[in-house]
Amino acid sequence: MSSSRMRARHVAGAVILFAFAALSGTARGQTVVHVQLASAAGDPVAGANVSVLRGLSEVVGQATTDSAGSARFVFTAAKGEYQIRSRKIGYTAGDRVFNIDRPADTATYRVLMQPLSARLDSVRVTARADAHDLYLDADSIAASSRPLVTAWDIVTKLRPDMLRGRSGACGGIQEVWVDGERVRDFVTPSTTNAARRNVGVPPGTRFSSHAFAVLSEIDPMHIATMVYHDCNDFSMNAARAQNALFITLKQGVDYVPGEGTFVLDDPAPRAPLDEI
Repeated sequence: MSSSRMRARHVAGAVILFAFAALSGTARGQTVVHVQLASAAGDPVAGANVSVLRGLSEVVGQATTDSAGSARFVFTAAKGEYQIRSRKIGYTAGDRVFNIDRPADTATYRVLMQPLSARLDSVRVTARADAHDLYLDADSIAASSRPLVTAWDIVTKLRPDMLRGRSGACGGIQEVWVDGERVRDFVTPSTTNAARRNVGVPPGTRFSSHAFAVLSEIDPMHIATMVYHDCNDFSMNAARAQNALFITLKQGVDYVPGEGTFVLDDPAPRAPLDEI
C-alpha cells in the first residue's frame, strides 16, 4: 500500500474518532448530562427552561426541552455537587441535585414537574401574598448575595420572622419537618455550629435547641421550599404542626438526623409535594 493511501486512511480514522468524541461530548474530558422532564404520570414537559448549575448559582449550561421533554448539556466539569433547575409557567418547579465524581462521565437524570392544579395555585397565591415572610423557595435562596452555610443562616438572614411568627407572640420555630416527617431524633450540633447559635438572631425571639440543631445540618443548596406555620396556623392536621418549619428537599437529596442532608448515589425521582 502506498504511503499516500496510508496517510489517507489515518486521516479518515482520525476524523471518525474526532466526530465520535464530539458526538458523545466526552472530548477533552467533558461531562454530558441528559435531562428528561416529566410529570408523575410520565407525560413529557416540553418547552421548559432548564439550567445546570454548579453550587447554588453558578450556571454552566442552559437549554429548552424539546417535544420529548429532553435537554442535553455538555460542559467541562469539576468534581462536586451540581443541580438541575427547571421552570415552566403552569408547572411546579423542578429541582434536582446530583454529584459528579468522574468529570468525563455521561449521565441521565429524570426531573419531575407537575401541572399546577387550581387547588395548588390558590395555596401558592396565599403563601406568597399573605405570608411572604414565612415562606421561601429555592430561587429566593439562590438569589441571595449573603453567605448561607446552613438552613439556620437562611432563617436568621432571610426570614427572621420565622423566629417569632406573624404576631410576634408565637415563640418561633420549635419543630422541624423534613419531606413530610417531623424530625423526632435528638440532634447535637457540632462545636462550630453551636458557637453560631445566637449570631444574627433578632432580639426577643424564641426557638428550640432541637430546631437550631436540625437546621444547622441542612445544606441550603438542598432545599426546595421552607414554610413556617406559627401558633395560629392550623392548616396542617397533625400534632406539633404549629410553631413548626416545614422543609421540602430537592429531588435526589435525603436527610438523616445527626448526619445532615446528602445527595443520593442513585436517586429515585420523587414527585413534588404540594406546597404547604
